Amino acid sequence: MIQFFPISPRWPPGGGGRGISGGEYKRVSIALALAAAPKALVLDEPTSGLDATAAHSLMKLLHSISRQGIMVICVIHQPRVEIFHLLDDLLVLNAGAQVYLGKAAKAQSFFEKLGHNFPVASNPADVILDVLMNHTLTQGGNEISLRVSSENKSSPGTELAEGLSALFKIVKQRRASWIRQLWLAFCRSIAQQTRQTTGLALEIVSSAVIGLMIGLSAFEARGHFFQGIYHHPFDLLSSAVDYRLTAEQALLCCLAIACAAGPPGVKIFGEEKLTFYRESQSGHSRSAYFLGKNLAVLFRMLVSSLHFTAFYLVLAAPMIPFHTQLGLGFLYFYCIYGLGFVVSAVTRREDGPLLCMLMSLIISALSGCAPRLSTVRKWHLEWFWYSWPATWFSEAFYQENTAPLAYLYNIEDAATFTGYRTGRTEMDIGFLVLIGTLYRILSYFLFVFWGWKPQR
Repeated sequence: MIQFFPISPRWPPGGGGRGISGGEYKRVSIALALAAAPKALVLDEPTSGLDATAAHSLMKLLHSISRQGIMVICVIHQPRVEIFHLLDDLLVLNAGAQVYLGKAAKAQSFFEKLGHNFPVASNPADVILDVLMNHTLTQGGNEISLRVSSENKSSPGTELAEGLSALFKIVKQRRASWIRQLWLAFCRSIAQQTRQTTGLALEIVSSAVIGLMIGLSAFEARGHFFQGIYHHPFDLLSSAVDYRLTAEQALLCCLAIACAAGPPGVKIFGEEKLTFYRESQSGHSRSAYFLGKNLAVLFRMLVSSLHFTAFYLVLAAPMIPFHTQLGLGFLYFYCIYGLGFVVSAVTRREDGPLLCMLMSLIISALSGCAPRLSTVRKWHLEWFWYSWPATWFSEAFYQENTAPLAYLYNIEDAATFTGYRTGRTEMDIGFLVLIGTLYRILSYFLFVFWGWKPQR
């Protein structure tokens, strides 16, 4: 693939500090293109807006790049003589028609054969432009605006084909293996996250604060989220039952994680669509990039879920074990991040966080708390509730908080009332993993066929 990378002579407005000069900006632009290891660079007027020294320095840089196995094609107007001598091959156009195609060093002799004089110490490029503007190129009474010198009729095409063949072989040999690309994508994503400390810290603090607030809301319950009917023959001693508080706590946890994980999940891929498109056009593996990014954010999700779990358990003191709550929280982060990937594939970067937040809250509300799953079952819509991760999270949360009290209360009556099934926490965890993975598979295909397209 050829990497087309237009070079703008203007530095975008805004931003503080000194900024960078036009020449520095063009070098950065070229570096961004080279990061994708393209087979060829096509630059539109890379020297425009630069002084003579900066333009010469930039062209020397491009000349050195061309010696590293990368084809460099430039559109240049009025190159200085030093720049002209850096060119290997030259294509001269006049009114859209080809005038000359061949070696740049032979261009002067070609035009001299047509009767045009080149003053001593003149810039061949300037003379050629004067010829095109002021003369009609003819030879033997025929216009030759589309003719090429005899020595260039066959050789340029042959040399170009041979050069491209050799270039493709070099690029193929230079391209890293899939495993290597996966590792590089993973390392790059880790480096990006370590540099974006503000965003990472904000996500961790948000998780901790939300866990703190939910824990405070349940602090007075002192961990007594469930009160049922005693086993026979003590059932007559039972006081008022409370089957809903545990389900409400599960709902609050889902809503909290949705708020903390939704927007960051969108940003993971939403901000790199153009970068990925450049790299994929250069032949880099889409799957290696996607999987590398996914693996890199696992630690981030773990840290966020750890902060949420720690603050929540300290204040709420539920019956669920710490490792189980941490695992469930991490898997719900995993699902919401996957949902964020889906949203980022089909929306603009500006709209993604808000849409993902809305969808996360809706999905979290489908936890089986209100309306109860027992009620939903009567509507024959239980399958729809179980299509979303919040129901599986809440069912496992309910089971793990009520199971330690099974020796005292009739847990089965509570399960009948709420609609949650007991004794299948492993199945709930498995479906959370499955749903989060399906979100990622869906987002990958959406990115490939929709999201990772040229960004206009």
